[in-house]
Amino acid sequence: MADRSSLRRLRFELNGQWREATVEPQVLLADFIRNHLGLKGTRKSCEVQICGACTVLVNGRPVSSCMTPAFEIDNKSVMTIEGLAQGDNLHPIQQAFWQEGGLECGYCTSGMILTAYALLSENPDPSEEEIKHCLSGNICRCTGYVPIIAAIKRAAYLMRSDTTAILSLPQSDERRTDGPAKIRGEAIYTADLVRPGMLYGKILRSPLPHAIIKNIDATAAEKLPGVVTVLTRDDLRDINPYFGPLVKDQTILAFDRVRYEGDPVAAVAAVSEEIAAEALGLIHVAYEELKPLLSIDEALADDAPKIHEVTSEHGEKFPGYPSVDEETKKYRNVSFHFGWNKGDIAQGLTESHRVFDNCFYFPKVAHYSLEPHMVLAEWRDETVTLWSSTQHPFLVQQEIAEMFGIAKEKVRIIVPYVGGAYGNKNHTKFEPLATALSRKTRRPVSLSLSTEDTFRTVSKPAMRVRIKTGVSQDGVLIARESVVHVDGGAYSDAGPRVTQKAGYRVHGPYRIQNIKSDAYTVYTNTVPAGAFRGMGTPQVVWAYESQMDMIADELGLDPVEFRLKNLLERGDEFSPGDTPLDCDLKEGLLRVAREIGWSETQEPDCGIGVSCALKDGGGNYKISDAFRGYGGDRPGIEYGAAKNCRPRTRSCCRENRACSPGHLAHAARLRHLRKQRHDCYGTRGPKSSTGHQNSAHRWRQKLDRPSRCELRAG
Repeated sequence: MADRSSLRRLRFELNGQWREATVEPQVLLADFIRNHLGLKGTRKSCEVQICGACTVLVNGRPVSSCMTPAFEIDNKSVMTIEGLAQGDNLHPIQQAFWQEGGLECGYCTSGMILTAYALLSENPDPSEEEIKHCLSGNICRCTGYVPIIAAIKRAAYLMRSDTTAILSLPQSDERRTDGPAKIRGEAIYTADLVRPGMLYGKILRSPLPHAIIKNIDATAAEKLPGVVTVLTRDDLRDINPYFGPLVKDQTILAFDRVRYEGDPVAAVAAVSEEIAAEALGLIHVAYEELKPLLSIDEALADDAPKIHEVTSEHGEKFPGYPSVDEETKKYRNVSFHFGWNKGDIAQGLTESHRVFDNCFYFPKVAHYSLEPHMVLAEWRDETVTLWSSTQHPFLVQQEIAEMFGIAKEKVRIIVPYVGGAYGNKNHTKFEPLATALSRKTRRPVSLSLSTEDTFRTVSKPAMRVRIKTGVSQDGVLIARESVVHVDGGAYSDAGPRVTQKAGYRVHGPYRIQNIKSDAYTVYTNTVPAGAFRGMGTPQVVWAYESQMDMIADELGLDPVEFRLKNLLERGDEFSPGDTPLDCDLKEGLLRVAREIGWSETQEPDCGIGVSCALKDGGGNYKISDAFRGYGGDRPGIEYGAAKNCRPRTRSCCRENRACSPGHLAHAARLRHLRKQRHDCYGTRGPKSSTGHQNSAHRWRQKLDRPSRCELRAG
């Protein structure tokens, strides 16, 4: 706490009203706005002035509040997203963002809208290039910017027209139900929640990629004023600390050794984030460093040390997935194997005119969802409630119950709005750690990771994809053999699921009579790997489509014609037992070729290309489910496992209600939507990269007004 003599007294205009306050000199504007003024629409993400989520306007100019000292607003005006609308009346920019769908998860939306406001205040009719330049300091990880640019163009038109400057809140069913909360800065994310007596958690991470933990001394940290507890491995001896969706090999905190740089070793709960962070520096850990295995080749070497000697067998496994097989057990550092075949691969390759054997490498990638991992745990009377930005509330509920030895109905999981995920919030992450802190302190504990911490939590896996393809003299694919090695990092996490998807899809959307596919999840002393927008699909698509271009070039074939000759047709099986293909891939490829001018002469130094991919809906491991039940005059109850990280699901569920008794007036609209959906995706619809558990919840959203959807597990 700063000396009172160092406090700075401020007078500033906030959203049109003059205010006075005192702040400590080190307080940043984002924290001042969120914590002192209580305006949560200003989001925190990168904290290094890159993403733009924290943008506010100071004297009409966009400012990154995460890097601006609060005392700099003295005698200045400040506008936050809460100051744009007037009551229920939206500003034209907010109206345009809603109309054009210029929002997804909503975490960047406040900053985007305020940046657009500053632009249109100076330039009422900007060009598209000027809009793009203006948005260069604002990152959106969901939309691809196209609807955002369209929204700003519409807003410019609305503000230039004779339309009333402030437009009334529309009630059209055609707009997304989560729109109003997000465009007004009223959407509640996990970081916005506060509970009485809440503590703040911080994690001490390993500085070494592989080492034995000799000793942990937390004495000095425990004596620091404001620290309530320090959690170490010794506090976890009375529970089963292992978790993982398929292979349970990760513990809440490292026990005997650390397995990657960033492995959690201890955690602190204190009355403030600042004190908790200071306490981490007072924890002393003695390590005995071991040789790290940092690549797939190092981990697969015959003399490589085992990264995991044992894994836990307790609890349920992710539904629908096979267990570890005998092929897995042949290798020292392989946690999972998936394989399938059809035809005779050896004969197919022998009969081929040419055989192409290529290896492709894909590096690790960070997801960077703007909202880092967040969880708030409250343990009370042997029950626990968790507010989490998870993509798998029911899996988290199941694992928390198993680990802490309590009934599943005593574990409640609530998912507020999720500020982006893309797979990095799949399955269980830090919910057990927050639960353990709350159980020890008997107080609510909020655990908010920084962006850097999130990068050290999960990644998109590196992959090595070897593909051997046999082709006839006239360019027909005869056989394809593939071996995929997935760098799963130090713990399995979603690696086995990614491996299964990659191995299942690596032959591509082509009619091939002879296929053999093997895929392996490999342990390395690196950041654990999980799903990222496609569950292993982008990596293998890049590999097999690169090889298709290489083959076409070698054989002197046109790449489009080569693909058309081999593409699956409507009614073909993607693999034995899977749903037959119900879309016309060839027509789609021909349309793309026409649109990009494939047959036209290109300008010098200008290139174009094509690729084809097919992403099944889980293959033979389809585990998603949703249904609606009716009972007499009772309203329909929807069951499923959708979360707020898929915000369009909320609007789709609202459309689903249009078929229920009492809502038949909307049936024509629903039929229209179904036709549009079939035209785009075929009868199966778009496929999610996230497998939802076959569990149930009741949607609590009311039809008469937009509201936050609360998920209750169980």
